[in-house]
Amino acid sequence: MKKSIQIKRYCSKHKRKYSKTCYYCQIEKRYKKGLRIFLKNNNFDDIRRLAVHNRRKDRMIERLLLIKLLRDKFKLSFNKIAQLLDRDRSTIIYYYYK
Repeated sequence: MKKSIQIKRYCSKHKRKYSKTCYYCQIEKRYKKGLRIFLKNNNFDDIRRLAVHNRRKDRMIERLLLIKLLRDKFKLSFNKIAQLLDRDRSTIIYYYYK
């Protein structure tokens, strides 16, 4: 039997190895698109989904990237982001600099 060989690539932006596409880049692309729609329609569904207290790895990564995008692209304060995600301001600051 032939074994499929997966070539490991390296994402220089997130400093992670990946086989097909960088998981972090995929999430970031999805959130950039989602935030554009959010700004047009004031749709809070995606943010409400992440506001639930859940420690699953994929949700944590999504929450972390959302915080970075809200802070960097849209210049929201840590207090405002904390209100949107129903978190403490210090938690948001920790996520941002993580």
